[in-house]
Amino acid sequence: MKNTVSDVVANDECCGCGACVNICPTGAIEYTEDKYGFITPTINQGICVLCGQCLEVCTSRHFKQQKPLEAYAAMARDTKDRLAGSSGGIFGVLTKKILEEGGVVYGAKMDEEFQVYHVAVTEFDSRDCILGSKYVQSHMGEVYKDIVCKLKAGKKVLFSGTPCQVAAVKRFIPSQYQKQLLLVDVVCHGVPSQKFFDSYIANLSRQEGIVEKYRFRAKEDVNNGMNWFFSYKVKGEKNKVRNWPEDTFNFLYMKSYIYRKSCYNCKFASVNRCSDITLCDYWGWNRYHSCFDVGSTVSGVLINTEKGEGLFESIDDQIEKDKTNIENIKRHNGCLSKPSEYNPIRETILEMWQTKGFSYIEKQFLKHNKWKRLKSRIYRNVPINVRNKLVQMKTRRVEGQENEKNNPND
Repeated sequence: MKNTVSDVVANDECCGCGACVNICPTGAIEYTEDKYGFITPTINQGICVLCGQCLEVCTSRHFKQQKPLEAYAAMARDTKDRLAGSSGGIFGVLTKKILEEGGVVYGAKMDEEFQVYHVAVTEFDSRDCILGSKYVQSHMGEVYKDIVCKLKAGKKVLFSGTPCQVAAVKRFIPSQYQKQLLLVDVVCHGVPSQKFFDSYIANLSRQEGIVEKYRFRAKEDVNNGMNWFFSYKVKGEKNKVRNWPEDTFNFLYMKSYIYRKSCYNCKFASVNRCSDITLCDYWGWNRYHSCFDVGSTVSGVLINTEKGEGLFESIDDQIEKDKTNIENIKRHNGCLSKPSEYNPIRETILEMWQTKGFSYIEKQFLKHNKWKRLKSRIYRNVPINVRNKLVQMKTRRVEGQENEKNNPND
């Protein structure tokens, strides 16, 4: 008879959500790490009572998804919300609404030591720490238990996270409290481990000086044309902004080379979702919508439930939105169709990191990507208005090619 998650979930199936750790009545399950630093549950068989509760909350075994009701292109009207967010700033507006109503928002925070974990936010002044993307798997700690406590106290709760984390929260929370719970997931490509990111930050600090701040998907301007930047600040120096092909960690992330094993077989990489609202980047929005300024960073929004629809409608006065075809969003978000593709180079990279350190991977990256890095540096220094013109030209060219394809006899 199979009674615990270790009996049924192979290492490459576990997503590290931590729901089993939170549900265990005897504390027999704890968070540990595998050799690459990925979060995994470990069971102390000596105090396990074989109750099977861990199996009941395991998202590798149980999850329900539904087809979205509507799809939108959207962005916050407030410039501050858009600058603080990764794309259109919609999550920031949603959090504002919940906090104004006296609710609690849970999201991923990166602290001063660059550790990423989920926290509860109850005040608007402390909200910024959970805005923006963090391309590291967040540690869930005892968040599930805390959410139940807040719901029992009558609070409205908004939880945001990756699809597997959202599915785990949905499974964990008792049915009588689901009405007060709102779930927002992001379209996720996969997650690197905290340990790998730590070694990257340590290497960056050795090279350039002590890194004080780091931000994924940093924006120089609200109309940055969806350019993919990251930024960091070294002690005593100004903020530095770079493109992803210039940097080892960001390059490996974008190429899907450093995710946890289960990400390559993700059950949630589908247009059907577990959440009330799904948020993502709306790449290529300019091909379908003319209501936003050229170069705007726009969110793709999937409304998956009536509860999500009600929340989205409640922020109508704070956003600009335009209905869209979900296929337009899917076209540029591969993980709404299938998981990120596994490449055997993943094992090579992670083994090299284990045996030779991050600095060795850095040397290999610098050696083999000189031209890509140079192109990115050049493009990064092109003025934003020129970049936006290039985007417009590319859009017209693509539209022209599509028209020719659809009307071959014209």
